[in-house]
Amino acid sequence: MANPHRRKAIFLILAAILLVLTLSACQLSQTVAALLASPTPTVTLTATPTLTFTPTVTATATSTATPTLTLTPTATATQTPVPTKKPTVAASSGEGAGCSGPNYDYEGQVRGLINGIRANNGLSALSANGSLASAAREHSQDMASNGYFSHFGLNGSGPDSRAKANGYSFSLIGEDIYAGNMNLNSPSAAVGAWMNSAEHKAVILNGSFTEIGVGYWCDPNSAYEGYFTADFGRP
Repeated sequence: MANPHRRKAIFLILAAILLVLTLSACQLSQTVAALLASPTPTVTLTATPTLTFTPTVTATATSTATPTLTLTPTATATQTPVPTKKPTVAASSGEGAGCSGPNYDYEGQVRGLINGIRANNGLSALSANGSLASAAREHSQDMASNGYFSHFGLNGSGPDSRAKANGYSFSLIGEDIYAGNMNLNSPSAAVGAWMNSAEHKAVILNGSFTEIGVGYWCDPNSAYEGYFTADFGRP
């Protein structure tokens, strides 16, 4: 018959093993339950937007200007007049002595000198045009009467608007002006001054011009006495 103490020891060992197994089973059950209770991880994809820039083309208006007006700087006589001079004395020996108003002979001489220069440079002669001559003469008179020297009138008119006002239609217009007193008040002095100026010479020798109008006006009480305007045009 087994020893009672031995049986008791065996019983205690078995009880301890059973307790360990029970605790292990409980721990395992809790772990499994925890795993079952935890949410299934979800993979979230965050899309990063891609910006595509499309270039915007803005149209810029452009224009091509066709010149219809040729202007050159003004030219004065090389001899500066004395504003306080007495015309009746100072002009007594000059070509402009006793001048007053227009001088059609002077206008014809200027036109002839210019055409002679053009011929010497292989260019065709310019035909006289009455409308251009009227515009040129009016401008010379305006400068002489109102004491200024410019391509632009006191009313804002220019060579182009004056030509149009006198009925001249053009595709190209140009102008040379000159003023001189005493012996410088002459067609030869005017054309000579223009030919000594590169800008004015370029107008005279411009092969695109086909017509000319010369206007002269003299006022003995003006600063320069004689005023010459040559308007060049092409219909």
